[in-house]
Amino acid sequence: GEDSYDPITEDGWDTPPEIMLSEDKKLVFSAWDNLPKNISSICNVYATYDTYWTVRFYNEPIDGKGYTDEVDMQWVKNGSNAVNPITRPDKPIDTPKKESTAQYHFTFSNWDKSYSNITEATKIYAEYSSEIRRYDVTFYNLEDGEKILLYTQENIRYGDSAIDPST
Repeated sequence: GEDSYDPITEDGWDTPPEIMLSEDKKLVFSAWDNLPKNISSICNVYATYDTYWTVRFYNEPIDGKGYTDEVDMQWVKNGSNAVNPITRPDKPIDTPKKESTAQYHFTFSNWDKSYSNITEATKIYAEYSSEIRRYDVTFYNLEDGEKILLYTQENIRYGDSAIDPST
């Protein structure tokens, strides 16, 4: 005739362990399926679980061989949202960076897809805007082993030509 109770909250028992189904999917205890009242016979009470998926954030591909630079991984309850790892209040990551080339400077612009309503393991990649780099070109004359500054042309876009100061 007594009511059952939750042994986790009442007696301090451990929560049932997580069940790893793969490296990207796990089940996490959420509640008991029922806690019967006014018990008059043997009752079975089963643990219920929520599904969690990995959301992995990646930086640029390394050597053009695919995305291997994982910068963050989150376990997200099915149907819930991951958080932007750059702007989250707890342990944010550094803004991803992509190495500049002689021609381009890259700036992180966003993630390539939404990380809302996660219903499967998800891979999210950094995207970058590019800007053509600019250079200063300085002309010198060598006189008696000494460099004499002739002219400096500033802010020349990569691939453009500097103006010959002798013309």
